[in-house]
Amino acid sequence: MKEKSGWADYEWEGREKHMVFDTVPKTGWVVAMSAYEDDMSHAANLQRNFLAIGGFVGALLLIGIMVVLFGSLLPSLFMAYSILPRCCRW
Repeated sequence: MKEKSGWADYEWEGREKHMVFDTVPKTGWVVAMSAYEDDMSHAANLQRNFLAIGGFVGALLLIGIMVVLFGSLLPSLFMAYSILPRCCRW
């Protein structure tokens, strides 16, 4: 390695791989670590999917709760609104 620290991207066995390397000052050794791109992004993809599904389910629950609440409250509100002009003069 010409450089003593940095990173590199390359293809290995048909998969994209990332490598990071740096020199340990005390020993002069170059330490490197590499990982496949899809291995590193797997957790992020799972999190994205769970958040998308959770958001969709949460939206459906919220819509259901609103329909139930407004369905039971609207008749009462309409009745109160129709009585309001008779009891209170503006």
